[in-house]
Amino acid sequence: MRVGVWAVATFTLVWAVFSGEWQLALATASCIVLALLPRAFSAISGIGFPIGLATGIFVFAMAAFLLGELAGFYVTVGWWDIALHLVAFEVM
Repeated sequence: MRVGVWAVATFTLVWAVFSGEWQLALATASCIVLALLPRAFSAISGIGFPIGLATGIFVFAMAAFLLGELAGFYVTVGWWDIALHLVAFEVM
């Protein structure tokens, strides 16, 4: 599943760049960078994180930024914001 999620991210980013969808490209690139921050922090500090953390961060960020903002789920799906907050609360 992890490989599939990152493959979709890469495909989305490449497709957005080549089709001129700059807002989508920026949002996808931002999600990827955000998800890779724990790995960079681990390399610098030596503190390890669970393997799936980056994928979880990426999926959550994509759900919030791409589906919530760009696809309009915050407006059209009344429970979207509540669901994301519940998922974030459960992880903590």
